[in-house]
This record gives sequence, structure tokens and C-alpha cells, in this order.
Amino acid sequence: MTNQNRNRFTRLDLESLEGRLNPSWTFAPATIVIPTVSTALVFSAKQALSGTAVNSSGEVDWYKVNPGWSASYLFNAAKSGTRIDTIMALYSSNGTLIAENDDISSSNTNSSFSTALVAGEKYFLGVTNYTGSAVGKYSLAVAGQLTDDSFENNDTLATSKSLANSATLKGLVMADAADYFKFTTTATTNSVAVASIGFSSVMGDLDIKLVNAQGTLLRAGVQGAIGETLDLANLAAGTYGLFVTGKSGAYNPAYDLILSASSVDAAPPSGGKSDWTIAVYMTASDLAQFGAEDINEMEKAVSTLPGTVKIAILYDQWVSKKYATGGGTQAAWGDTGRAILTSDTNLSRIQTNFERLGEKNTGDPKILTEFLNWTVTAAPANHYGVILWNHGSGLDGSNYDDESNDHLSMSEIASAVKNSTMKPDLFSFDACLMGMVEDVYALKDITKVYASSQELEAGTGQDYTTLFNVLKTNPATVDAFKLGKGMVQSFQAQYVGTGVNEDTYSVVDTSKLGDLITALNQFSTSVTTANIGILRAAIQGSTSYGDGDFPAYHDLGQIARTVAGRASGGLQAAANEVIAALDQAVFARTTDHRASFGLSIYSPLGSSQRDGSYGDHVGFANETGWSALINRLLA
Repeated sequence: MTNQNRNRFTRLDLESLEGRLNPSWTFAPATIVIPTVSTALVFSAKQALSGTAVNSSGEVDWYKVNPGWSASYLFNAAKSGTRIDTIMALYSSNGTLIAENDDISSSNTNSSFSTALVAGEKYFLGVTNYTGSAVGKYSLAVAGQLTDDSFENNDTLATSKSLANSATLKGLVMADAADYFKFTTTATTNSVAVASIGFSSVMGDLDIKLVNAQGTLLRAGVQGAIGETLDLANLAAGTYGLFVTGKSGAYNPAYDLILSASSVDAAPPSGGKSDWTIAVYMTASDLAQFGAEDINEMEKAVSTLPGTVKIAILYDQWVSKKYATGGGTQAAWGDTGRAILTSDTNLSRIQTNFERLGEKNTGDPKILTEFLNWTVTAAPANHYGVILWNHGSGLDGSNYDDESNDHLSMSEIASAVKNSTMKPDLFSFDACLMGMVEDVYALKDITKVYASSQELEAGTGQDYTTLFNVLKTNPATVDAFKLGKGMVQSFQAQYVGTGVNEDTYSVVDTSKLGDLITALNQFSTSVTTANIGILRAAIQGSTSYGDGDFPAYHDLGQIARTVAGRASGGLQAAANEVIAALDQAVFARTTDHRASFGLSIYSPLGSSQRDGSYGDHVGFANETGWSALINRLLA
């Protein structure tokens, strides 16, 4: 529904405002000398006015126009009981012609035009008679024109637009008697629940009120510096209406509405910090549909989490498959945005409003650094978790940005985090094949807990509605290890027992990685020419991951256990040390159907299995002696 302004005008003595400076026009000049006019036209609260004046002796009547809205304005000058043939033109503050009109049509010699004006700017309007034609009385009318927002028709309680308990609506328009919105809470709202409207009172003063389902007034908003705030604390479960209207019938071309009516009463964070903030870095790719679904799952998770747990996200939309956000108020956009996710239980829409950043290459480590820094500022917390969301390919890294033809290598991920102000307690990949000991080694200095999958992940990835369940109760007492175990439990419930290969997920205590590196070095040294066949057979008999595309990614625990069972002496002892160190480092894992032990290792058995990405893992290769062992395997 589109509403234009109603014709409620301020009556003026226009004749007293004239500045008679010029003769009449045949054509409106392109530029003018700024006229001296002491009094401006006075608009009503609805930015409208009308009156009559007399044009005589070939004069130009000048009026100063100071619009209250940034909007389109309709100007009309018409004969009023006389035969005057009007010409009308509008000029900027420096005398440049903006709009003009002589005749509305061949049969209508009145003048009319519409043009966009900017609130607070100064304009000059000239009205005269066509040179040599009749003069006399004319009427002048000016009216701002507003087009209502996409939530119309919501002018009555019966036509209220439904909102989630947490919603932010930008750029709403008050161009009629009222706007109604409604929300439903299934439990008593918390002690800090509020609704607020933000607006410029110069462009139209507004009120917000709370009514019940029958329309009875319950509470009224309180005026602030930039709008009104309505207290919604401790409302009983039920459906309520938010009633927004103009004071004294005022209109307003742009106002914002923010609703926060959670039923979870969060304890105030110590030192102004939340307990946990999870930072999700989501890259544009052909997984776009799953990305939108996962954001919906995250919003649902937020609806169940206490206020001291936040989820921040960098959302790089794929231009080939774009999605609307803000509950539909932000049209599908296809570039990059960031936000602290809002609560919403509707899994078919993204309710969160995003700060748009333009197109970003999320394969550039600088963009990851910037996002982590922003998260620390926007949602400071005592503990941070990071999730890299997209495709993964083990040694080569993750987050393949299809639009930039770039991705993050493991060394780039490590440098991006080190260059940020964030110190993650937990670092996770919602991506394929990232459960490799080489990858954990690359990030061992930046996080306490490393979480990932050895195998390919299904497109559905993590179930974000349950991934953070351990944070629902007393999140201040949850450390990275408890969160990591909870994430394993979520993955287990989602995939294990379903008959798919994509059922591996594990978490690693990076403080224990040093013992595993030492054990791998001893193991590499212990493999002699005589028993290289034992190792090769152990690799061949172990699980490989990647559905045949990554044949050299093998389960480390299975390799070590096979060698320990077949070798003797120093090699057997070294294999047992690897087993013990691996089991200490991997403190939780799914019980996948292939009995994986939580970490893979690059173990090529032929030249066709060589992987150039191993060059990004020189530190690991040298410290463990694994590079020399690979050369012996391939000899």
C-alpha cells in the first residue's frame, strides 16, 4: 500500500512574504541572483502549505523554501478567480535552476512540478505570469510526498505486522495515522527488554506505545535525545502490539524500530564483557544455500542462549545465490556484511540486519584479521571461539572464495589470528578434511582447543541449533574443553549411526601437541630400511579420507596401532609413544563407523599422491622428521 500526504495545509498570507525583484518570465532563467527574502514559507507538521497571492505589474514573487524532509515535494501554482498564466521555478541556494514548469498541458496553463529536496537545505521559489499575459490572483500549494514502507498495510491493530522477539527495522516511514507491529513471548520477558524508535524530531516527532491484544494501552515510551524508548521488562507471556504514531499527527520520512524482548534474563557481564563470543567467518561459494540455512540455525541458537553468549559473523554472500536479511527489510545483496546475530526461531528467513561492507576477498588473511578485531570491539568477551566456514582441503587450508579465486592457507590463518587482537580459546573448522596433525601444528600457538573433521563434511555441516548447548547454563563456568566436548556431542547426534562416511569430528588440546610431535620424531627416526614395509602396509590398511580425492590423508592412530602390533624393539616402542600422545591430545571424538582416532597425517605411497601444499608445513615436517620419512616411503 502506498500512501501520499493528506491535504492538511498551513494557511499563509503569501503576499506579505513576496520579494518583488524581477519582471515576469517567458522562460525560467537557468541561473538567478539570490533574492533577498526575509521570511520563509512555513510548512505544517506534514510538510504541506497553501495560500493565495496576487501577481501584478509583471513581477516575480519570490519565496524561501526550507524543507523539513529529504523527500519529493509537489509544487503547484494555479489561477484563483483570474486569468493569470503562471510560470514557476525552483532554485538552489546558489541560484541554479532545479525545476520549472510553464503549463501543465496544452489546455491547462497552471504550473506544477515535483522534485526531490534535502532537509535543511535552502531553496528559492519564483512564481510569475507568462510575459505579456494576464496577471492577478493565484493559489500556491507545496506538499512533501512520502511513499510508505514495505510493512504496509499495518495501520490498525488488526493488520499489525508480526516481528520476532529480537528485531531491527531500518528506514520505516510514517505517512499515515499509525504503524502497528506485534510480537509474542512464550515466557515472561527479562528485566532489560525494551523497544525503541530512533528518528529526527525535526523531520517529525513520533511516539511509541505498548498495547495488549485487545488494543488497551499498557505502557508509553519515554522521550530521549534521538527517539523514544519503551520499557518491556517483565511482561507476562502473551501477544503484544507496538503502536507508533506521529505527535499531533506528524509524519516522518525515516525512523528505525528496535525490539529486544528476550525471555532469558542474562546476568551482567563482568567488566563489561560477555562470557563467550563465537566468531563465524563465512566465505562465498557454491555452499551458499547451506550458509543461509546455518545462519538461521545460529539465530535459533541465540534464542536459547543467555545474553552473555554472542555470535558474531562475517557473511560473504555468493553473488550467484543471494539472500535477503533483516527479516526481508534488506533485499538479497550478494556481497559482504557483518553482524552480531539476533534471536529468531523462524528457520525460513534471516532476521539479523547486517552492516554492509561491499565485496570482500575472504581468502585474504587481512579480511580475517579485520573481522576478528571488529568482533573484539563489537562483542568483547572473556572467551572467544572462532569457526571458519566453507570448503576445506586439509594441507591446503580452507575458505575458498569463488568470486576472488583465493583461499586461506594454514600459515595465512595463523598469521591472521596472530595479527589480530583476539586470543581464541577454541578454533574450529566447519569444513572438510581439516582434522590433520599438520594443520593443528600450524595453529598450536593461537588456540587452546582445535576442533575439526578428518573426513569430508556433508553440505549441512554442523547443527548450530545444538552446537553450543553447553553454553545454555552458566556459560561463565564453561571453558574451551567443555565447549569442545559439547561440539563433539552435537556432531555425534547429527551423523553417527546414519550410515554416512561424514561422521568424524574431534577436538585437540594444543598444549599436548608437543608430546605428540616428540613421539612422531622418534617414530620417524625408528623406521629403518628393514621395517619400512611394515609402515607401508600399515598405511595401506588404514582409513583414508576424501572419497578417493585425497588418498594420502590417513588416520594416524590406526597407522601407529598397526605398526605397534607388527613391529618390535625401538619401532614398536616409538609407535606406542605416538598412540599414547595422540590419545592425550585428542580429548574427545565421535565414535565414527571406521574407528578413526581424531587426526590424520599426510602419508603418500606413490609419486601420484604427492601434494604441493605440504610446502606450507615445513615447520612440522622438519620438527617431526616426517618429510624424510615420506621420501623413504616414496623411494
